[in-house]
Formats: sequence, structure tokens, C-alpha cells
Amino acid sequence: MRHSLFILTFVLMYVVLRGLVGEVSLWWRAVIAVLVLLIGLWGTHRRFEKCDYSFKSVRKIRLLDGLVLLVVIGVVEGLATSTLVLSDHYVSGSHGGEGGDGEGEVRDEWLWDEDFEREIPKQSDHKPKSHPEVLVKAVDEGTASWIQNARVYLSGFSFDTFENDSWKSSSRFEKVWQAEGPIQLSEQRSTQGFTQYRHEVSLNKNGNGQDVAFAIQGVQRMDVEQLRQVADGVFLLPESDQVRYRYTASSVPLNYQALAMRVGEIEVGSPGEKYLQLPEKVRELQGPLLVGLVGEVGLYQKLEGVKQLLQSRCKYSLKVDNTEGLGSMENFLFGDRVGYCEHFASASALMARQLGIPSRVVYGYAGGTLYSYADTVVFRSRDAHAWAEVYLDGYGWTMFDTTPSAEIETEVAAASESLPSLDTPYQEGMKGERRGAPWGIIALVICGLGGLVVVVNVWKSSTEKSILSGGKREVEMAHYLQAFYQACRVKGVHRVESSTMREIVEQLERMEKAPDWLDELVEYYHGVEYREQSPDRQEERRLQKLVQGWE
Repeated sequence: MRHSLFILTFVLMYVVLRGLVGEVSLWWRAVIAVLVLLIGLWGTHRRFEKCDYSFKSVRKIRLLDGLVLLVVIGVVEGLATSTLVLSDHYVSGSHGGEGGDGEGEVRDEWLWDEDFEREIPKQSDHKPKSHPEVLVKAVDEGTASWIQNARVYLSGFSFDTFENDSWKSSSRFEKVWQAEGPIQLSEQRSTQGFTQYRHEVSLNKNGNGQDVAFAIQGVQRMDVEQLRQVADGVFLLPESDQVRYRYTASSVPLNYQALAMRVGEIEVGSPGEKYLQLPEKVRELQGPLLVGLVGEVGLYQKLEGVKQLLQSRCKYSLKVDNTEGLGSMENFLFGDRVGYCEHFASASALMARQLGIPSRVVYGYAGGTLYSYADTVVFRSRDAHAWAEVYLDGYGWTMFDTTPSAEIETEVAAASESLPSLDTPYQEGMKGERRGAPWGIIALVICGLGGLVVVVNVWKSSTEKSILSGGKREVEMAHYLQAFYQACRVKGVHRVESSTMREIVEQLERMEKAPDWLDELVEYYHGVEYREQSPDRQEERRLQKLVQGWE
């Protein structure tokens, strides 16, 4: 138990420090904790040199001490993380992902507030979950082949008006869509010459009045008995006693880049003036960034220019500090210049409007995990996504996503991995910055290996003095004394290690090799060794130089 008091002191200090600076990075907390304690122990070493009992350092702080501290930090953090992963009942709501605030009970998070508005937070530190929320299964071979090779976007709802860093619907109304067969949702001409993809959608009932009708982007019709439209771009599933919805939909997903490659020139359509609405403050704010995209530049070039501008200027991150307290979009474009999909989507739509292109923001899912053997894509909380859509003449709403593609890649599940159920318990998960391995388990493995290394090193150095100990103080062999013993061996003195200082001096005198300063060295040695005289580092350095100059 030679290190027990040291470890206990450190653990208590680290727990306190962790509570005081919990928002600081783990590694900075570790560095601060290690430095503070090592400096404290160095002070203890100097302060208690003359004491005979506890809290008395008998040697200088060494590199091994720092390694012990880091292992302890790893164990504490690893256990904490594992506990959170294994017993995580504090989860984000239904469609949390990036867009959610990370709080609330299971499937009880709002997608919009009572004013039908969704605010882009000025600051955020999202920790998305890995719970399966929506399953999309191909109904026919064509759709199965398509989802094997495409990035699937699952649309939920859209907003058309931007005010005060918030998106909302310009008007609210109640319209019930009901038919004996599939409900036709779009009359746009994009269906001509394009493949429709039929898919089955399964999702749990939300229970808070926001059960959105999800479908692959570009939905044409849905095989449901009833849909309730509460705003432009917002369709809700009918109320039901069932805990789960399951229905079939048909979509023609359109992307402005793929469309331009297929049909050549693309033109702006006219869905209504509200899709060009833009606050004057926003216009003034982003105007200087768009100087090179106004005028005679073609539509495709304008959209590409906006995408390249945002991806080169802004960095993707789920953590937004906004240290200057700016507005959400101002901070994204001119302050910290970091944000997640909702920031990229909002900036895309607003810049498109300033260039005369009707646009809106869409919330849903993207990427997901593909289970090839089941022709199914599973979307989890962490896959929640937002993107912009632009309205093109003859084709309607077309996808315009500027979020870096690396953040929304589709994962492919191993053939041995079973298809998850919508009843799977919630647990933490990340993708890119959003998902990853179970870090708590990895941390424990690393700490276990590190602990083994520490134990081996401590065992090998068991003859050395401990950091803190009780009882009689033991003094390490000083450098001047080591140099003197080595010099005596060179001079031919036998059995230096087993001889007393008096015996060494007698041998040197018989050999007529005793130096002039020998009496000074012996006097200092006896004072420290037997008379509890405090070591004098300056005097020891002087004696060491005399020994090194001994001819």
C-alpha cells in the first residue's frame, strides 16, 4: 500500500476538479490535475524533508508518477463512460439527432414549438443517440438496387419562413387528405421519365401530436387512409391506437447536380413569394460573400458556388461555443464559423434566396445503416439531418445539401449483424463526430493494459523509495557520493559498496591517494547520514565537481 495515500489524494482532487471544470476537455483536465498534484508533492518533498513520519517525500517526483496518475484518470473516465452507456435512461427524443436539443424522455421531443417555430440554438453540444427510429424497406427490385448504391434522404417536414434565427411556417391550416387508394401528394412533372422508388416505412408513434409522415425525398404518393396537413410541407399521420406506423410510399428523389447532368440546363420555378422571403439584416450580412455569384452566372453555377463557399468557409461540428454571443447564423458565417447540418441547411437556403432561387429547409434523416440482406435502411437518432431544397421549373422541390458528405455517409452492416428492432433500448452512439465505438469499453481496455505496465514497473522498482511513506526517512544516494564511489573504484579501492566511509578513507591513505578535499566530503557525508543535517544541494554540486576533477 505504498502508493495508496498518493492515489487517494489524487482521486479526490480529480473528482473535485472534474466537477469544477466539467466542460473542459478530458485531456486538459488530466494535464491540469497531474501538474497540480506533482507540483504539490514537489512542495511536500521540500517542506517535510526533516520530518520522520507521514506525508514526507523520500525522493523526487518521477515520470512513473505521472504515468500512474494518467492511468487513474483513464480508469475514472472509463468507468464513468461505461456506466452511462450501460444505464443510459437520459435520452434524446424522437427525432433528436443533430436538430434536437438532446433533452427529454423517449420520443417526446418537439420538432417545432407551440408557435410552429424551430429555433437554431446559438450554442450547442449535441450527444446524439443510436436508437433505431425509422426503418425503410425496398418493396421492389428496382428500389432494392437503388438503395444499395445511393445515399437515402428521408424527408419529414419543411419550413418556409426565416426570422430571428428561427424557421417556421408562414401559415397554419388544417387540411385532411383522404382517399380509398394511395394519396397523391405531387403533380410535378418530375415523374415523367424518372424512376419511382416504392418503399415501406416503419416508425414508432411519437405520442406528442407531431407524428410526421416520413418518406424518401421527392414523395409522390403515400398508401395511407388519411393524412392531415397542418402547414405547407408538414403532413401528419392519422391518430391511431397502434404503437407503430407502417405504410408504403413512392418517391422520385431529385438532386440538382444529378438533374443538371441528365437534362442539361435547369431553371428556377415559381412556388410563391414566401420562398424568396429574406430579412434585410440577413441580406446585408451575407451580401459581401455572394458578390461573385450575382449577375449573369447560371443557376447550376450559383448553387455550386454556394456549396463550395460554405464548405470552404465553415467547419462541421456538433459543438458550437459562440464565445462572442452572436446570432446563430452570424456566428456560423463570421464568428466561430462552425456548425452542424441545420446551420449548413439554413445558410444554403438563405443564400439561394438572395440569389433569386426559391428555397426551403427540410428536416428528416440521411445516410443511415444499410442491411443489404434485408433491403432495408435503418435510421437512428444520430442520423437526423437537415438540408435545403430549391424549386426548379418543371421538377419541383429538388435537394440542395451543402453539409460535408463525410458527415452523412451510409454505413453498411455486416452480413452477420441482425436487423435491429424499433423496440431496441436507447443508448449512446456517434457517426463521424456523431457515432463511434463504445468508448467506455475501449477506455477500460487501454487502462487495463496501462495498469499492467504500471504494476510491472512498480514491481521492478520496488527497491526504490515510495512517493509518500511513514517511518524513518531513507535518503537516496546523492550524485556527489555516486561520483566519489566510482572514482574510488578507478583508483583501485576494493569492495567500495560493502565498505564504510572510514574504511574507504583508510584504503586511500595507505595508497597515498587521498585528495586534499577528502575531509570536507567525509564531514558533509557524516552530517547528512548520522546527524540529520539537511542536504545542501549547492554544497553537493561543489563536492561533485571536486570529485570529477580528481586526478
